Amino acid sequence: ADWEVLGTQYTAEGNLEVVAPLDKSDVDIIYPLPTWANRDCVKISPCGANMHNDSTTDTHHNYAGVCNPNGTCSCQQLGSSAVSVGIGRTAACHQKPIEDMTYISAPLKAVGIAFTAVQLLASILFISWTLFYRNEVVVKISQPIFLVLVALGCMILILGIIPLFVEGEYRYQQNPITGDLTNTPNHDIWRADVACMAVPWLFGVGFVITFSALFAKIWRVRKIMHEVQHFRRVVVLPKDVAVIMVVLLVLEISILLAWQFVAPLHWEREVLATDENGYPTKSVGTCTSDLNKAFVTPYALLNLGCLLYALYLCYITRNIPQKMNEGKWITASIIGIFQVLLLGIPILIIVSDDTNAYFFVRACLMFIVSMSVTCFIFFPKLVRLHGRPKGSRPSTENQGPQAELPSGPKSWTLSLSFPKFSRSSTKGILTSNEKTELKMAVEEPKVDHTNSGAVQDL
Repeated sequence: ADWEVLGTQYTAEGNLEVVAPLDKSDVDIIYPLPTWANRDCVKISPCGANMHNDSTTDTHHNYAGVCNPNGTCSCQQLGSSAVSVGIGRTAACHQKPIEDMTYISAPLKAVGIAFTAVQLLASILFISWTLFYRNEVVVKISQPIFLVLVALGCMILILGIIPLFVEGEYRYQQNPITGDLTNTPNHDIWRADVACMAVPWLFGVGFVITFSALFAKIWRVRKIMHEVQHFRRVVVLPKDVAVIMVVLLVLEISILLAWQFVAPLHWEREVLATDENGYPTKSVGTCTSDLNKAFVTPYALLNLGCLLYALYLCYITRNIPQKMNEGKWITASIIGIFQVLLLGIPILIIVSDDTNAYFFVRACLMFIVSMSVTCFIFFPKLVRLHGRPKGSRPSTENQGPQAELPSGPKSWTLSLSFPKFSRSSTKGILTSNEKTELKMAVEEPKVDHTNSGAVQDL
């Protein structure tokens, strides 16, 4: 029997043409023929949706492009954000979305810079003021070295806002087509890692310097007044109060060093939302650690303990006249800090996924802590020194204990005059009425050439 063969071919557009027998053919034979992948791309893939009007593929028009001979999809005509994925029946053009990296907004960065600048300016001005007026009674009583340390600690603390500006992308590079993370490290991420650990270092060291200076000052005043009540002579050397600062600073640095070497904070970015094709549309970057709680807990407890101990010292020295003791102002600042922390910490937890809110709350906490201490410690002294008429001196009558302390390396003596107390008061604590009768007369500073640098308080 005679067999007649029907020869067909597919064009690049996916159309079927007859090429044999020759008397039935009206087209030329295409050589080489399009691949099966090209046929599938044209006939059934999302990429070829514009070339076939099948109602079942209407949703594929968003992914349509031009099928290449090898079965891939050409997406150049769709813009730079379109990427080609798949081959054959899966060939398509995907519009890669612009990912919202949730970086800190420029206005909020300006606020953080303003907070930092205001606190740095205030600290520098108050340090200069303290050194310039170090021979004034108001400054001498408050001990200039401790005032300088308080201002210095606030400067270091507020610098913790600066590392918050540093942000990064993903820890590993993304595949430009699929958006998936690869195994290739991002070599620029080290900046964000350094900034992550810089925040607890600056905040912790600044906080401890500030409050340990306040502890040392209150402890010194408390020791002097305690011995006065028992009519005993006491010598308080600089090293005696320096121990408090050194111990607290060593504890803080020990925790930070262990944290730094064992499980430091590092930058990680988490995807919050993706589109229908799996491309990330929103992500947030945070500082995290595998042992975060193990180090945050002692770090927070130490700094919280500093606040509580400061409150305790302020309470036991509450009856000491304010001109020798800033307990009232320290108490006010600490209570304010506690109120801010009680509100701020829960808010931080709630807004941890909102970069702008998280940054703003942290910056506000640092600014309020540093500025409240600065204002409560220095402004009352400014008012006392510059608020009185020019040329007048503060009266020592009915104002409680007074002291004039030198600012240099010289030693000083506080000379006390006592009213007649009851017999029972000489055995223990003075009564409240007797405390109000206690007066301290100020003597001019005297240089002790035999024991330079020693501090004598009677």
